[in-house]
Parts: sequence; structure tokens; C-alpha cells
Amino acid sequence: MFLENVLYPFLVQFKSLDLKRIVIQTDNGTEFTNKYIKSKGKSPKTSSFTLFVLEKFKRHKTILPRHCTAQSDVESFHWSIERDCLAFEDITNNDELVKHTTQYLERYLNTLIKTRGYSPLEKIKETYNLKSIDYPRPQILSVKIPHSHR
Repeated sequence: MFLENVLYPFLVQFKSLDLKRIVIQTDNGTEFTNKYIKSKGKSPKTSSFTLFVLEKFKRHKTILPRHCTAQSDVESFHWSIERDCLAFEDITNNDELVKHTTQYLERYLNTLIKTRGYSPLEKIKETYNLKSIDYPRPQILSVKIPHSHR
């Protein structure tokens, strides 16, 4: 859902960006790939995630199995977002979550990185020669309610 509803629409606006040259890399979770699922000697069915990637991008690459350090940069950045943004005690519902993550994203994208002399948003505009840019706003894509809470 994220790739289809958020990342792909964001990337399409960059007309000079050839999406067929982009490799999407994920971990080996079953939400991304079926290639490590036991399939009684047959090739596993290609996941719907991989099929979407193959349609819109160059290819889908996964990290090495049982190679936990391969995604440590992503996990470190994810942890910093949780620490800086989601640790607010006043987030008690989805509306508050969207509000706080929107504020965090806007602050992050527009904050000047002193060592570089530009904000992330300014760098994207400069790189792609854009006057303005539409970036994804936080949204709730799906909520799974466990059977015990229904």
C-alpha cells in the first residue's frame, strides 16, 4: 500500500527520473517476498509486492537472508523517527498520530542542515529544477484490529 499510494505517486512527479532504473530493496519479510516460503520443491509464487515493483520499477531486491546488519541504517533512521516523533504521550488516536507525524515531516524537510547549507526540500527542488514539490503527507493506510479487540 505504501509503495502504490505514497512512494510511486511521489516519484512520478519527477519527469526526468527514470523509474525503470530504480531498484526497490526490502528485507525478506513475507509482506515483500515469497521466495523463502517452503513450496514443496516448486518455485514460490511471485508476491504481489514484487509484481507491482516489476511493473513500475527496474526490479525488487531483497537483503541476504539472516544478514541483520544489512538493514541497520534503515532501522536506525526508523528508530530516530520513533524517538523524535512518536514518543509523544499526547498521541492517543489516529488523528493525533497523523497531526504529529505531519508536523515532524514538515519540520524535517524544511530544516536547514548547517553542515550542508540546505534543507532536504531545497536540495530536491534544486536537483530536479522544481519551483515547488508535492511530498507525501502522513496518512493511515490500514489498521488491523486483532480478533480479541473486536
